[in-house]
Amino acid sequence: MKIFFVIFINFVCIISANAITLKGKVLERGTKKPLENINVYILPLELSATTNNQGEFEILDVPEGNFKWVVNIPGYIRFEELDDTDDPSSIFYIERFEYKIYETTVTSTQKKRDDSTQTLTQADFLMAPGAGQDPIRAVQNLTGVAQNQSAQVVIQGSNPDDTGYLINQHPVPLVFHFDGLSSVVFPNAVESVDYLSAGYGPEYGRAIGGLIGINTKSPQNDRQHGIAYLDIFNAGVLAEGPLTEDKKQTYLVSLRRSYIGQVLSKVTEDNEDFNFTVAPTYTDLTAIYENKIDEKNIFKLDLVASQDELKFLINKPINDDPKLRGEFFRQTQFFRIIPKYTRKINSHSEMDNSFAFGPDKILLNLNNQKLDINSWNFSTRSEWRNRFNENYKIYLGLDSLFDRRSVFVNLSDVYTQGGVSNPYSTGEIASTDIKSSSQNLGFYLRNEIKISETSPWTFFPGLRFDYFDRIKEGELSPRANLKYQVNDSLFFRLAAGLYYQPPSGRETDKNYGNPELTSPRSSHYTFGWQKDFRGGSSDGVIWNSGIFYKNLDRLVVSSTALTNRDGSQVQENYNNQGTGTIYGLEQSVKWKKNEYRLTLAYTLLKSTREEPSVPKYPSEFDQTHNLNLIGSYERGKWIYSTRLRYVTGNPYTPVESSYYDADNNVYIPLRGEIYSERLGNFVQLDFRIDRKIVYDKMLLYAYLDIQNLSNNKNEQAINYSYDYSQSQPTTGLPIIPIFGVRGEF
Repeated sequence: MKIFFVIFINFVCIISANAITLKGKVLERGTKKPLENINVYILPLELSATTNNQGEFEILDVPEGNFKWVVNIPGYIRFEELDDTDDPSSIFYIERFEYKIYETTVTSTQKKRDDSTQTLTQADFLMAPGAGQDPIRAVQNLTGVAQNQSAQVVIQGSNPDDTGYLINQHPVPLVFHFDGLSSVVFPNAVESVDYLSAGYGPEYGRAIGGLIGINTKSPQNDRQHGIAYLDIFNAGVLAEGPLTEDKKQTYLVSLRRSYIGQVLSKVTEDNEDFNFTVAPTYTDLTAIYENKIDEKNIFKLDLVASQDELKFLINKPINDDPKLRGEFFRQTQFFRIIPKYTRKINSHSEMDNSFAFGPDKILLNLNNQKLDINSWNFSTRSEWRNRFNENYKIYLGLDSLFDRRSVFVNLSDVYTQGGVSNPYSTGEIASTDIKSSSQNLGFYLRNEIKISETSPWTFFPGLRFDYFDRIKEGELSPRANLKYQVNDSLFFRLAAGLYYQPPSGRETDKNYGNPELTSPRSSHYTFGWQKDFRGGSSDGVIWNSGIFYKNLDRLVVSSTALTNRDGSQVQENYNNQGTGTIYGLEQSVKWKKNEYRLTLAYTLLKSTREEPSVPKYPSEFDQTHNLNLIGSYERGKWIYSTRLRYVTGNPYTPVESSYYDADNNVYIPLRGEIYSERLGNFVQLDFRIDRKIVYDKMLLYAYLDIQNLSNNKNEQAINYSYDYSQSQPTTGLPIIPIFGVRGEF
C-alpha cells in the first residue's frame, strides 16, 4: 500500500506539472464586439468555460497536447480551430450567419414630445437611396420638402429664408453646403436629424416656415472606433471612444474634405466660356467631448466648423453683359463651440443649460465688387422639465440669440422681379460699411395635460414670447396641440399656432432698406393621424396622413414708393404689404416585410403670394405634386435600394421681349405675368448597391450610388440669349455614378 500510494502521488504531480491554464477572448468578427455568456469548448477533453461581459474566459488544468476549440452560438457560423497548449492566450473572431447593414429594429412607436416632428436616425439616412449617406439630403425624401438644388431647405411651399437651421438646438446660418452637396456635419457624428413643419411647438421660433435640426451623437465608450471613407467627390475620417478607464469620458473627432471642385475643373477645362479654375470645395470639422459625471450630471462639449469656397473665372461676359466677367469668388464659413450641461434634479425633474458661441463669415467678390459680412454670435438655451404627476408635465425655457456684425457692401444693386434680374451692368453701385448688433430674446412655456391616466385625450397648450431688438418689437405666439389616442396603434392630432421671424438686416438698413418694418407672421393649422398596422411586429405598414394650412401676412416685399423718413422724402425700398396662403395634403406609407422595405411619401401643395399692384401669383416653390417612392431589399451582406422622385416643375416668370439700353450696351427684359409658367416636371431615378465585407478586425463597405439613373434632363432654370429673343432651359446634373469605400475599425 505504501508503494502504491507513492506511485499515485508521483503520477498526480506529473499530470499537474504538465497541465496549464488557457485564457482567451471571444469577439464578433468585424465589429470586435465582446460576446458575453457563451460557452467555449475544448474537444475531445470535454473542458469548457463561459465568457464574461468582456468576452473573456479562462480554462484551468488543460493537459498539454493538441486539441480543438469549438464555439457554437445560435445565429453565428460554428467556429472550430485546431490548437495546442503552446499559446496560453487566444482571441477568437466569430462570424455571424447574416450581417444586415444596420441591425437596429424599432417595433414600437417612438414617444416624442411633439408629433409634428419627423426624425431620421443615423440608420435611416446612411442607407437612404439618393441621399449619398447624408442626413439633410435624406430629409428631402420626407413629405413637404421641396425639390431644390441649393443650400437651403424649402418647407411646405415657404420661401427658403423662412426655414431655420439648428445644431444641438442652437441656430446656425446653414446645415447644407451650397448647391446641396452634403450636410455640414460628418454623417456618422450625427445621432438624428429633426424636421419640423406646420404646427411645431413653442420651444422654437424665428422661422415661419419650419426648421431643420441636427443632433450630434454621444461618442461610443466600449472601445476605440475609427471610420475612413473615400469616393469620387470627397473623403473623411472619424475617431471615437473612451478617454478614461471608467469610460465616463468619451471623445469624437471627424474631418471631411471635398475635391468635387477639382473633378469639375477637369471636366470643364476646355470650356472657354465658363472655365473653372477652382470649383466648389468644402471642409467640415466636428469634435465632441462628453463626461457622464455621475447618474445625475452630464457635460457635453461640441465643436462644429464648416467652410465652403467657390471660385471660377468668367472669360467671356455672360449674355454680353460687359461687367459680368472676371474673377468670381464666394466663401461661407461658420464656427460654433457648444457646451451643454444636463442635471437630473430628482426622479421627476431635470434641466438643460447650453450656449453656442462663434463667428459667421460670408464673402462675395465679383470683379473687385464685394460683399463682406462678418458676425459674432452668442446663443443661450435653458430648459426645465418637471413631471408633477402622471397627468401633468411642464416645460419652461429660455431661447436667446445675440449677434454683432460688420457689413461691407460695394455691389451693383440690380432690379429684380419675379426671379428675373436686369443685366448686371444696369445696376448702380451700392456702397455701405456698417456695424450693428441685435438681441433676439425668446421665452417659452409648454404644458402636457391629461384628464386622467386612462383618458385618450392629451392637451399641449403652449405660449412663446419673442423680442426682436433690431425693430423694437415683442410678439406673443400662442400654440396648442391636441392629441386623441384611440389605442396603441392609432392616434389623431390637431395643432394651431402663431409664428414670427425678424426681417433681415438688409431689409431694415436705414440706407437700403426700411427701419420701420415689422416681423413677418404666419398662422399654422394642421390635422393628421397615424395608424400602425404592425401589431407589435417589426413587419407591416405604418400610415401617416395629414392636411395643413398656413396664412402668411406682413411679408416683406420690394417697394418703389416714396415715404417720409426723418423729414425727407425717400424711397421706401421695402414694406410689409405681402400676404400669402399655403395649404396641402401629406401622405406617408411605410411597409416592411422581412428583407423588403417600401416607403411612399406624397405631398399635394398649393402656395400663393400677393402684393400691391401685383395680382395673386404662385410662389416660387409652388410644387403641386411631390412624390417619393423608395424601396430596398436587404439580404445578408448586400442591400439594394432605389428611389423614384416626381415633382411638378417650379413656376417661373417668362420674358416676353426686351429693349435696348444704349448707355450700358445691354438689353433690358420685359417680363410677362409673374410666375405664370412652369419648368418641366422633375423626374429622377436613383439606385444604390451596398456590400459589407467582414474581416477579423474591421468592416469594409463598398457602395455604388447612381444618381439620375434615367439620365433625365431636368430643367432648373431658363437661360436667355443676350437680347432675350431666344431661350433654352438650364438642366440639372446628368447620370452620376458615385463609387466609394468605407472602413470601420
